[in-house]
Amino acid sequence: MLAVNGLGFRHKGREILKDISFSINRGEIVSVIGPNGAGKSTLLRCILRIFIATEGSVTIDGEDAFLMGVTRRSQRLSYMPQEGHFPRPHMTVFDVVIMGRRSYSTAWQPTEEDVDKTIAVLDAFNMDPNRDFNELSGCERQRVLFARVLVQEADYMLLDEPASNLDLRRQFEVMESLMAAASQRQIGILIVLHDLNLAYRFSDQVVMLHNGRLVSKGPPGSVMSKENMNLVYGVETEEVDCSGFRHLVSIGPAADGKTLH
Repeated sequence: MLAVNGLGFRHKGREILKDISFSINRGEIVSVIGPNGAGKSTLLRCILRIFIATEGSVTIDGEDAFLMGVTRRSQRLSYMPQEGHFPRPHMTVFDVVIMGRRSYSTAWQPTEEDVDKTIAVLDAFNMDPNRDFNELSGCERQRVLFARVLVQEADYMLLDEPASNLDLRRQFEVMESLMAAASQRQIGILIVLHDLNLAYRFSDQVVMLHNGRLVSKGPPGSVMSKENMNLVYGVETEEVDCSGFRHLVSIGPAADGKTLH
């Protein structure tokens, strides 16, 4: 279990996150939702120690994540940022993806196993390993970075809006790949999503943030209720059934003035 306990973060005297607590089990997908500026990306970076939390703790199967060395942490946690650029020129798709295997070797020299696993993931995504990463479109870079976190084979995967630059078909491919990874490899997945219907359909649990505070956590149906959507997003919503799946439909701006500030 990855457990976040009372996590807080301040920057230049401003409180960005306060008292965030939730957990992720192996084999589970947990989505983080909330409006712009809610603290979703900051939360992921604090868990990863990219930002240093000012209060609280993170444990991974009982082990203090903040006391782990970089190599140990990268074996337990993989990370996909919103968008990636690599300053080194002419890095190929293969170069970027195989970097996900780096934590498995003290003196970085890819093994035959590293190469085989990288090629297998690239083949599964039908990617050309020889293309220059920095010349790819935003959508193509997203897919390459997703391939890199998969080949890393960490116990827990953190992804920041992995579907944001993808067309509808690719969005479903990514989410279905995450479901397969969670189920087949027993990986715990924490994912920031703006698309609420992707969160509703593919999440086991949802964490809803607003202004750096935890508003609600639990199953999608209870967290993404009409009342919470009204309070946090300022919109009226309805749930509809489509081919056996529940979807949220936005009706319009909230009319009762109860939106959180």
